[in-house]
Order: sequence, then structure tokens, then C-alpha cells
Amino acid sequence: MIELAGSRLDDAWHDLMSRPGWRAAWTWGGPALVMVVAILSRLVGLGHPHELVFDETYYVKDAFTLSQLGYEGSWPADANLAFNAGTPTGYLTAPSFVAHPPVGKWIIAAGLALFGAGDPFGWRVAVAICFDMAQPAHAMAAAEQRTDLYVGSALYTTGEERRCDLHFGARAMDHRMFAALANYAGTSGGLISCGGSGVWRPSGEVLGRAGGGEREELLVIELDRGELEAFRRAA
Repeated sequence: MIELAGSRLDDAWHDLMSRPGWRAAWTWGGPALVMVVAILSRLVGLGHPHELVFDETYYVKDAFTLSQLGYEGSWPADANLAFNAGTPTGYLTAPSFVAHPPVGKWIIAAGLALFGAGDPFGWRVAVAICFDMAQPAHAMAAAEQRTDLYVGSALYTTGEERRCDLHFGARAMDHRMFAALANYAGTSGGLISCGGSGVWRPSGEVLGRAGGGEREELLVIELDRGELEAFRRAA
């Protein structure tokens, strides 16, 4: 029988954690440190660039009119220029074509209310905390770091199955990487999960996925690095 011995570092760590004061400090200080790093990496420089980018042209303006009208209002063709200048008052009372469910837009509306519609930090702060995967720029930043697997956990609700497919399929295909979703199972806050946790190929096709959202499932999928590299060479 072979007994595996730890290194001196393991012994020192075990000795340190055997002391109640240090163990309590690590129990609370470890998560606090992770939170500080997460806050700094997400929020520093969040107000740059000072303009609507990517899908913000839809989400942010819809969020603003939701807060003003109670529904997504339409905008004139040059609305982005006014919004970037801090004067988002040119919206119309006619409803717009709604392409996205309202939960994320209400989250953005909360940031607009707190920091003002003229401040890019205001329209991004709630998204940075709650709604990363819906923003193409988030996956783009991950891809620039040579990410092979883009992973997200979320609550996509009943009726959002197609939206879920589009988000993760597009992120995988656009950046030639695998994408994986762990969707909530069951009901939370009155919202019913649509399930569908899964993995998407770099081609945007579904590699494998779980069933509906009523019960938890374990999904085991083998990823092929050769497939990933082939897609990247063809890009």
C-alpha cells in the first residue's frame, strides 16, 4: 500500500487552517477576495467607450422606454447620437418591434435609473453583474484571451428556448470556440426554467443537451480539441 505524502506547502497550509483564527479569516476572507477581484475586473473602465455598442443599441433604448412608457417604444433613425450625448428624449410613443424578453431590459433600466441615462456606466453596470452572456462583447473579450470553452450559468425561462440557442450558438460560431450552458432547473421567483442545458460546437450546432427544466440532470460531453483547431484554421 502506497501512502501519498503532501509537500511542505501542504503541511504548512494544513497547520495554518488548524488554527481557529486563521480558518475563520480564510472562510470569510477567501470569498471576499474573490468578490473584490470580480468587482474590479468587471466595473473598472465600464464607462468606456462612451457610446452605444453592439446590441446596446436595442437593449438600452428599449430599457429606457420601458422605464418611461411601461413598454418598448420606438426611436428615430439618429437616436443613438442623442443617447450618446446624454439627451435620450427623442423616443416615440409608437411601440417598437420587440425581439428580446423584458427581464434583461428591466435590469438595465435599474442601472439607468441609478446612474442616469447619459452615463454609459449606468446602462452597463447591471448587465455586467447579471446578464453577461446576452452581450456579444462579453464573449468577444473571452475569445481575445484565446478561450476554448465559454461557459455560463443562467435562468432561461419557458418560451426562451430559441433565445438560449441563439445566444450560445452565436457565441460559439462567431468566435470559433465551444460554448456550454448550465441552465437553472425548476422554478425560481415564479419564473419557470425552460431547461436545455447543453454544449455548442464551434460551428454553432448543438453537441449535446439536457431535457426540460423541471428536474436536474447531469450531462457528460467529451470535447474534441481537433475539431476546435480545425474550425480555427478554417476561419
